[in-house]
Amino acid sequence: MKKPLLFLVIISFLTLPVSGQKKCDRVSPLKMQSVMDDVDALPVSEGQKDLYISHIEQAFIEQAGCVMSDDAFGVDQIQQADGELYMVITEEWDGASWVNDERNRYSHTAEGLAVSNTFQIWNGVDWENDFLSTFEYNDAGLPVVSVGQVWENQMWINNARLLRTFDENMLLLEFTRQEWENEEWVNESNTMYTYDNGVRTVSLQRSWVDSMWVNSTQTLTEFDDQGRIFSNASQFWDSASESWNEVIRTDYEYTDTSSVAVFSGDFLGIGIAEPIIRTLTFFDENDRETESIVQDYLNGTWVNDVRFVVEERNAIGLPTRNVDYAWDGVSWVPTNLFIDTYDSDSDLLTSLFQQWGGSTWVNAFLTTLSYGVITTGVADEAPVRSMDISIYPTPTVHDVTIDFDLASPAARLNVEVFDLLGRRVAVLANRSSSAGLQRLQWSAESVPAGLYFVRIHVDGYSEVKSVVRL
Repeated sequence: MKKPLLFLVIISFLTLPVSGQKKCDRVSPLKMQSVMDDVDALPVSEGQKDLYISHIEQAFIEQAGCVMSDDAFGVDQIQQADGELYMVITEEWDGASWVNDERNRYSHTAEGLAVSNTFQIWNGVDWENDFLSTFEYNDAGLPVVSVGQVWENQMWINNARLLRTFDENMLLLEFTRQEWENEEWVNESNTMYTYDNGVRTVSLQRSWVDSMWVNSTQTLTEFDDQGRIFSNASQFWDSASESWNEVIRTDYEYTDTSSVAVFSGDFLGIGIAEPIIRTLTFFDENDRETESIVQDYLNGTWVNDVRFVVEERNAIGLPTRNVDYAWDGVSWVPTNLFIDTYDSDSDLLTSLFQQWGGSTWVNAFLTTLSYGVITTGVADEAPVRSMDISIYPTPTVHDVTIDFDLASPAARLNVEVFDLLGRRVAVLANRSSSAGLQRLQWSAESVPAGLYFVRIHVDGYSEVKSVVRL
């Protein structure tokens, strides 16, 4: 049975990114499959199709106020939990029982930083190695090197390497991918990021050609006066004219309870943008997504395609029942169902994927996540997993007090505040610290009303708390 598109990758969107950005709900596999089908039918080159898919995939996340990881090896999603995520097992339903299918095993340092991720496939008898990712960090606990290896002839063989550089504010500046060829690492692609007051506005992608970097594509993002994404344009580099040609863009519109993202592409190559698809996303009074509809532009009108509905959430707002629907020309027909459970720390425990059998839901895949303190390469002494953070008053209109305890001295204490779009709005501490009670103040008067996140990062371990500005 075929897995839903992005089934494993989706798990990472359910965790709160290290940088304190908004917690993302699930990205509908049916939605992405619909987009791929639509793009595949377009009269454009394969290179442009790849760019369209990448652009739209990113825009889906941005529309929800979230950020998609730049890390193809998945280091971001395994540093989130109060106890480290050390195993993810996916099982397939054979009609009578659950059968092992795939497994990820993770290891960490005593500080909670991911060291490795081993991906394995069930051969019917035992787990077989398939892919290994290992990670290295700088002094601030940021991942600077990720190495991917494949299992061949009973040994790990280098495959690809990712290199990152950050600025003093821990913003990602550069992201380079290399491949292993002839016993050495060879450059393949590079992305450089430009920021405006901590917000990413330009992503420039380059390819390694004849021992030099050559422009490939770039993405330009604009924001309105409320800090929301206004437009997102991807451009191809024309080496003949040495200029950028826009090939796809997304324009966003907002109301208090909904947003619309319209995707347009230049199919003719002469600067005439034609609509491709649009997504209509609806939110509740707590700014949580309730429904998202994808529509195709056909013969001058918008036609329903697929629909994603968050049918149930738990007491703290995490989605527990998510349903995909497809439009049959008359009505919405259910297709996929995801049922998620969480532990007391809001970490995802299980994700059950079912498909509609015409009259009832039928099991397809079950993913189970396991957490704990699993260390590698250092002493097995477990770090303290709670700083007993207290933030008050919240909601607030003026100053906020942030109290927390450090069980031991910290070589690096970093405390920052982020808004819903992941933009850093304040740095409250960036220093070493003694043990004991810590008290910091944040003046919220200078920021608009809304939900903000306070991220406390201590020697590789992070916790995030929210605060409401009225």
